[in-house]
Amino acid sequence: MKIINDIYVDLVRLSCLIKNCKDNNEKFLAVGKFDDTIFLYDDIIVNEEIDDMLTDLAHDLEYYNPNSVDTCFYGDTEFFERVNPVLEKLRKVVEGGSHEKL
Repeated sequence: MKIINDIYVDLVRLSCLIKNCKDNNEKFLAVGKFDDTIFLYDDIIVNEEIDDMLTDLAHDLEYYNPNSVDTCFYGDTEFFERVNPVLEKLRKVVEGGSHEKL
């Protein structure tokens, strides 16, 4: 459960940085660092639904690049479209103290 709480807190912090930071390079690097963290925890998270959700998010985040004009990548608006549903599900798990139901 602590791992899920840590990931939730890190994702909240990342969302705040994306929303408030003007430096696109700093945002890009922070997303990459969070993405790496998800893959580090991949084998530790025991709830398959949470693991799948986070793995999908990590894969999606590989296409975040606020500097790119290439349509293969996306910026801040789509970042929040992808992250907010995951944040909501993680918040329910963290506040509920259980990861049996999402």
